[in-house]
Amino acid sequence: LNVRRPWIQALEDRLRKRLPQALRRFASGLAALALAFGLLSCEHRPTRSAELEALVIDYIEAFIEFHPARAASLGWHEHDGKLSPRNPEDINARAKQMQRFLTRAENLKKSIDHPEDQFDRDILDWLLQMELFHSQVLRRYERDPLIYAFSLDLSGLLLRLVPAWSDRAEAIVSRLERIPAFLAEARKNLANPPRPVTETAIRSFRNLAPFLQNDLPPEMKNLAPELQARLEAALPKAVSAVEEMALWLEKEILPKAENDYALGSETYLEMLRTQERFAYSMEELLAMGREELARLQKLYKKTAAEIDPNKTPQEVTRLISEDHPSRDELVPFTASELDALKRQVVEHDLVSIPEGAGAIVQASPTFRRWNTAYIMTPGPFDPPSVQAIYFISPGEVDLTPKQVEAWLRSNNQYLVRNISVHEVYPGHYVNSLYIRNAATLIRKMEWSYAFGEGWAHYTEELFAENIYATQFPRYRLAQIQDALLRACRYMTSIGLHTQGWSIEQGTKFFMENAYVEEVLARQQAIRGTFDPGYLLYTLGKLYIKQMREDYRKKMGENFTLKDFHDALLQYGNPPLPMVRARLLGSSFGNAN
Repeated sequence: LNVRRPWIQALEDRLRKRLPQALRRFASGLAALALAFGLLSCEHRPTRSAELEALVIDYIEAFIEFHPARAASLGWHEHDGKLSPRNPEDINARAKQMQRFLTRAENLKKSIDHPEDQFDRDILDWLLQMELFHSQVLRRYERDPLIYAFSLDLSGLLLRLVPAWSDRAEAIVSRLERIPAFLAEARKNLANPPRPVTETAIRSFRNLAPFLQNDLPPEMKNLAPELQARLEAALPKAVSAVEEMALWLEKEILPKAENDYALGSETYLEMLRTQERFAYSMEELLAMGREELARLQKLYKKTAAEIDPNKTPQEVTRLISEDHPSRDELVPFTASELDALKRQVVEHDLVSIPEGAGAIVQASPTFRRWNTAYIMTPGPFDPPSVQAIYFISPGEVDLTPKQVEAWLRSNNQYLVRNISVHEVYPGHYVNSLYIRNAATLIRKMEWSYAFGEGWAHYTEELFAENIYATQFPRYRLAQIQDALLRACRYMTSIGLHTQGWSIEQGTKFFMENAYVEEVLARQQAIRGTFDPGYLLYTLGKLYIKQMREDYRKKMGENFTLKDFHDALLQYGNPPLPMVRARLLGSSFGNAN
């Protein structure tokens, strides 16, 4: 760094005590330290408040201690082997700590006069308020057994490129050793979770046990003798603990579980206010959702008629599903698509793509082939040389030829292209590059559901409208098909949590309005019971579109899509109303 600010040095000094082993493993010297903390991208701001600097340092230090798994995902890999605490005592102590941080942040309001400092203070306030809401109001550690299943996912450690395999293998074994105590604590915490989430959690734990027992051991190669011995001792205990958890949920929890998943209108709106800073009324939300669904359905029928006016839209959808690569061609086809997508983003001036190591395409490992596609991006504090990995699934290994064909039809070349836009260019991967380049540490740690998924979903429509709108109606139809599914999530989330909908009503809604089969429709409806935020794909997209049009009016003849997108992404991933306030000078309220 050309200018070494005191607050950076203080953070280095305080966190270095926690990271000596990790820093030795990454490299030596000051350059490695700068990489480990992402400090090379932090610009000097002489107007920064010393009190805010101290508060940010204290917050990050406390965050790492309480959320080690999340810290690891951000790039602090010395915490890879840890599991986050979940017991009520720790959670209540954390809540009191956050209240103290909030008081300090509130006290800074009047003393901070620089807009950039004000924005950072507001981000910190949002992060604290959101975590408090989840722990004290939603109380997922009591109501959602799935969070414990998700915490035990080891695939990230297996598949990511950093740190070195020897370190990741040691972290995997360390997590295995912690699983029995972690799940014992989970059973103490859980109190009457709803039936749908309990049933889903039972399936998750039942799938996790054979993964640990059958899929994990072949991946654990080239271990030192001591680590191999630890693995052999820990693995059967971990498998047994997972199986016991599934059995406990089935025998002790499920018989008394009820369909009491609904948040209620008040809590639902509070969730949107606290988590995303949206201040919509229920009437506004419903009106926006109905309007978007009707728009997409009309566009879906119009586009299908352009392809074949003699067929129904559903028949046309089945027709285009025949255009798919073979199982062996899927990965190279997707890789070639990424090159084309990146080139088209640049040629059409959609958004600037910051420098990055790029994204490589790989077939999903056997234990993750149930998921069509997903991207694993490096954390913002990982070294910039680390590549993202974009996984695409050719289907489960034991599928029959008929099942393989069905899988590939449901992931045809048009849908795969739309997914690649969402996941890579210019979706999640490009967004992750902007987060890495965010101007301050606190901005690197943020992730808004509505911003992250809203941006990725928005880029699908952006790409289709600007590149494929008239020349490639088949791609446009696939993009609209995905958008319809997200719009139905929007309406179903509201229905399940505020309108008294049953899962059966949600299932029927997906079938009738997104034109999907019952199996997928029911799966999507069930997800809404424990992921009410899945309306944010569509709500985030709609908010960005409205912000774009307001920005267009502000800039007049000087408006360009590229300038708007660059301006939007420069702040990392905070709540969209906060970005709107920066770009348009309005309050943190709604776009309208």
